[in-house]
Amino acid sequence: LPMMVGDFNVEGPLNSSAINLNNKSIISYPNPANNLVNITHNLFGYHYNLINSEGSLVADGVSKKTIDISSLNPGVYHLIIFANKPKFQTIVVQ
Repeated sequence: LPMMVGDFNVEGPLNSSAINLNNKSIISYPNPANNLVNITHNLFGYHYNLINSEGSLVADGVSKKTIDISSLNPGVYHLIIFANKPKFQTIVVQ
């Protein structure tokens, strides 16, 4: 069943084709990234999830200035920061 989650819809397993993104703001940089992802200043202190392309949660926590992604395998990941309205961005890890 489709489910509304913040500013995007999730239908079935979470993967890049299942997300209808309505909010296209940049929430992290650089992209692609290697070891660290910088979070934009207005999104510090919110819970985040980092989900791989298969839909599995690979990291979560509270957003700070950076998120350490050095332990992740190269690939495509989905970063969701649960601010007042959830913010979403696809990240490519090299």
